[in-house]
Amino acid sequence: MKIVITVLAVLASAGLAQAALVGNGNLVVFQAGPTIASNAPFNLIEVNSAGVNQTLPVQTFNVSGASSNPMWTSASATSTGYLSLSQDRQRVQFTGHTMRGTGLPLPNINTIAARGVGSLDTNFNYSQLATYTGNSGSQTRSAALRTGGDLFIIDQGGVYAPSGTAPALVSNVRNARTFGGTSFVLQQSSVVTTIVVNALGGTPAAPTITGLAGLTNNNVAQDFYMVEASTGSGFNLLYLTTTAGFSKFELVSGSWVARGTATVTGGLFGLAAQTTANGVQLFATTGSGAGNANTVTSWFDTATASSAIALSTPTVIFTAGPNTTLKGIELVPVPTPGAAALLGMGMLAAGRRRR
Repeated sequence: MKIVITVLAVLASAGLAQAALVGNGNLVVFQAGPTIASNAPFNLIEVNSAGVNQTLPVQTFNVSGASSNPMWTSASATSTGYLSLSQDRQRVQFTGHTMRGTGLPLPNINTIAARGVGSLDTNFNYSQLATYTGNSGSQTRSAALRTGGDLFIIDQGGVYAPSGTAPALVSNVRNARTFGGTSFVLQQSSVVTTIVVNALGGTPAAPTITGLAGLTNNNVAQDFYMVEASTGSGFNLLYLTTTAGFSKFELVSGSWVARGTATVTGGLFGLAAQTTANGVQLFATTGSGAGNANTVTSWFDTATASSAIALSTPTVIFTAGPNTTLKGIELVPVPTPGAAALLGMGMLAAGRRRR
C-alpha cells in the first residue's frame, strides 16, 4: 500500500514563528518517560549536534500531547522508539500505540493492538501516516517510507502493511532504514541462519527480507547505519550499535567484511552517522534503550574504510532529564531545494515587514 503525503508551505509570519525549520546537521531523538513505565508518553526532540553537555533541546514535539492522533510507547521496553528517515530524507518516521487503555494502573501498552506510524517533517510538523493492528504482547518498533509511497511497518511480530491486521511477513525485526534507494532491516538473534542486517524488498503487502552477503547473526545488535566512506563510493560502510559498543563492516566486492569492534561501557542503543573531514562521526544513545537519564554521545571513527574501527575520545552532547530515556536517533530531515528557497523568501519578507 502506498502513502500519499501532501506538503503545504505556509509562509505567513505567524506560521513561521510556530514552525521553526530544524537546524541543518542537528539530530532528532526519541525521548520517552517515565522510564519505569510500560505505558508512557514520548516526545521527539531536536538536539544540537555540535553542542556539549546540553540538557535542554533546541525544540520539542510532544507526540503524546498532540491535538490529533496522539501516540504512546513502552518506555521500559528495550527495543522500542526507533527512528528512521524516509528515502527522500524529508521526513523522520517512528511508531507508537494509538490507545493507552483504561484503569489504574494503566496496562502494559504492548498488550494494546491499536498502533500507528507517525512522522515529522523538516518544520517539525507532525502527521500520522498509517495505523495497523499488532499482536498483543509484541512491541511496535519502526517504519520505512520509500519515495514512491510504500510504507513498511516494523513490529516485533513482523512486517505490516498500512491498515494491516496481521503481519505480511512474520519475523522478529527491529529498525528499518533506507540508504541508496534500498531499504534494510535489523534482526537481533542467536539463530545462526538469521542474518543481522537484511535488504527489505517487495511491497508492504508482500515484503521480503534477504540477508546481506558476508554478515552473520548477532544476538547483541541494537541499531545500524550506513554511510559513504567518500563521495561517490556508495554506501560502503556499515556500523552497528550493540549492547557492548560498536561493530564496523566494509562492503568489498559485494560482500560485507568485518572491520573490528569497539567496546563502550554500558552499551549503546540508537545510532546515526555521517562522513566528515575528521572521519565517520557516530552519534549514539547510551545504555540499553530503557535506562534513566542516558545521553547522546558522539565519537569519530578516524580509521580508513578498510581499517579496524578506531574511536576518538567521546563527547557527551546531550543528557536526558531525570526519569526519561533517549531511544532512537536520526539526522534531521532535510527540505527540498524548492521548499528551502520558499522558506528563505518568506523569512526575508517577514524580516522586511519587521523593519
